[in-house]
Amino acid sequence: MTKSRRLANGGILTIAMICAGSSGCADTSWRGYGHDTTQFSRQPNESTLNASTVATLDFHPPHGWDFTIPGGGSFTASPSVYDNTVYVGSLNGHFYAIYATGPNQGTIRWQYPPLAPIPPDACGTTTAALLISAGSGNPSGPGIASSAAIASNVAGHTAVIFGAPDPNSNGGDGRLWALDEATGQCIWKSAVIAPTSGTSKIGYSSPAIAHSRAYVGVSAKRPDAPITVGKVFAIDLSNGSIDPAFNFSAVGGLAPGGGIWSSPAITPSGNVVVTTGNSCIHEGGPNCNVIPSPDYTNSILKLDWHNGNVLWQVQPVAIQHDFDPDFAASAIVGQVSCGSLAISVQKDGYVHAVDVKTGGPFSNPACSYAGHSLECPRWSFPPVASLPFQDDGHGDSNFKRQGALDGDHLFIAGGGLDLEPPPGHTAQEVFNRLHSLNVCASNADRVRWILPNLPGNAGGVSVANGVIYLGTWSPFDTSTSPHHLLAIADTDVLPPASFVCSYPALPTGLLCSSAGFKNVGVPVIVKDITLTGSIQGIPAISNGRVYVATAGGHLYALGQ
Repeated sequence: MTKSRRLANGGILTIAMICAGSSGCADTSWRGYGHDTTQFSRQPNESTLNASTVATLDFHPPHGWDFTIPGGGSFTASPSVYDNTVYVGSLNGHFYAIYATGPNQGTIRWQYPPLAPIPPDACGTTTAALLISAGSGNPSGPGIASSAAIASNVAGHTAVIFGAPDPNSNGGDGRLWALDEATGQCIWKSAVIAPTSGTSKIGYSSPAIAHSRAYVGVSAKRPDAPITVGKVFAIDLSNGSIDPAFNFSAVGGLAPGGGIWSSPAITPSGNVVVTTGNSCIHEGGPNCNVIPSPDYTNSILKLDWHNGNVLWQVQPVAIQHDFDPDFAASAIVGQVSCGSLAISVQKDGYVHAVDVKTGGPFSNPACSYAGHSLECPRWSFPPVASLPFQDDGHGDSNFKRQGALDGDHLFIAGGGLDLEPPPGHTAQEVFNRLHSLNVCASNADRVRWILPNLPGNAGGVSVANGVIYLGTWSPFDTSTSPHHLLAIADTDVLPPASFVCSYPALPTGLLCSSAGFKNVGVPVIVKDITLTGSIQGIPAISNGRVYVATAGGHLYALGQ
């Protein structure tokens, strides 16, 4: 095991089960979005799946199973796995607990709300689906798009916690829900954090568990029509109340902006990293066309976990040039061999890595502009001369899925060097490509390999034992159209299938190297499986199986 992998392992302990007093004990659960609160999307304890065995992955019995939502529906949340159960919510407003293995595998262990009335519990009595009655917008609603987190010691229970509308409260006020993981009984529903009387809802944001709290964000109820005020809330795990000491709003004054479309992550020292959405500087609507103060839109931010104060902010595009290039992807946060980094990709395809640091607040005049106190990233990919960008060439593209981190190796769908082409070439956006980057290397050695010409847009990824699992996706597509799950062998575990120039518009060989680029490997696709529906979330890896939820309404378990 490399030093960087040892360090990465140390960063995943925030909500992962720690096996004490038992040699060989290993937790193979996948306890939340991105595996844990660092969101590395890496399974450190997988003992079955590797580059030699994934060629036989299959969801047909007895290897795996295919669960289809009863009555139809879509999954845009990512699955979580714990206690031999796969947990995921649907846009139809039902949350499902599905047996992962054993004689009942692929069948419902419990669902919430239940199909038949039960005695009143902490959430009352209801069989109504958790839906917003009107005005829910794209597939971040109207039901459950928030991925569940598993948390211990929630009023004496181990709980699954997720965001969803409350059908018994003003047509779908947004709350967090805590259900007993074994029975589905409601432990509590939080205070309202996204009232239907306003413009926000709990969309794709999934709770991050730390400090006996669940941190979660809110985004626009109907995306950008109108734009809402992005906020992060801290919910007390003991009873679902809002922690009044923690307060973060992405804007000050009357102008809205900065919706939280992503999931918070937790730093090694326990602070909160969040990415934010766009402003309404160029939008219609009340109080738009002005610069808010403070302005935390279109940014990666570190927040003090106690109170929500901003400890640093990176805003790669100046607000005057905000044509919707914001962050849909969550940040990956944690320890690597060269320190502690927070990494995310903007919708314009630029990947930014920021030193997490201890303490704050921090700012750097080299990356700031009037009315802002911004920090500089450690690096951006592709490399740029300076930030923030002061041009209008950054908008709403489809680089919206976070990567995975294994040691110092990042796997992510970004725009790459095509965004900053050499003289004589034109910038272009290519969505069916996966990059592997060395997060601790120099800019010249940043690119490890490139996988071009994928059979669809590159989506979210996860990794275990040097195998990267990637789903293809189509924005806002909830049809049953075919998409792909790929199992890709990192070039550390299998030699590359071929080579490509790190600026792929150039041929490999001397033309590539003489132009200042590198000839890099193309990894082997060990397995390509066609599934039904766009893969909007992150594949979960647990105990020899890969679990994939699709917007076509299928939840797959793929094993050997």
